Amino acid sequence: MNFLAHFILAKPTDASRVGALLGDYVRGTPESLIGQFPDEVIEGIMLHRRIDRFTDEHPVFLACKQWLRKDRRKLAGIIIDIYFDHFLAKHWQRFGEGELETFISKLYELLDRRADWLTPELRKIVPRMKDEDWLYASRSIEGLGLTFQRMSCRRDFLKPIIAAEEDLKRHYIKFERAFLDFYPKLQAQLL
Repeated sequence: MNFLAHFILAKPTDASRVGALLGDYVRGTPESLIGQFPDEVIEGIMLHRRIDRFTDEHPVFLACKQWLRKDRRKLAGIIIDIYFDHFLAKHWQRFGEGELETFISKLYELLDRRADWLTPELRKIVPRMKDEDWLYASRSIEGLGLTFQRMSCRRDFLKPIIAAEEDLKRHYIKFERAFLDFYPKLQAQLL
């Protein structure tokens, strides 16, 4: 799952939601993170990893790979996570908390308020995340296109991600059904 899903699946606390973001940026065991972050932030990081493991190994998620263009399949984990954030935003009334816009606005405020819990790298990324409104961009196919375009510039191995929204458009109903099948299972796994 991508940013939006990790934020909503975290506990509804500042620490857990910051941990949900840090999960992609911090390495190490829980023991090695003691002293670097508050305990509940570490729990949020571990929850992020648990979500990623469950997602990456789930048969529904694995089946989605076949609908990607062949040269993109090695990046399937990233691409499908982003697609699933799109469907989470689309079905927010069913799976989310309140209004999506309000939830996102509060998240951006939280990340500003708790910047001291972020890594130096994330302190540089969060202003860009807010300015480009990464969390809300997932609602539209055009927003996904911008996301994939930005990501493709980060590292050479990510070049095939350019225009990955085309695979989503081609198999939109299949991906949506996969998300609607998978997401409740993920929620149940976390109870």
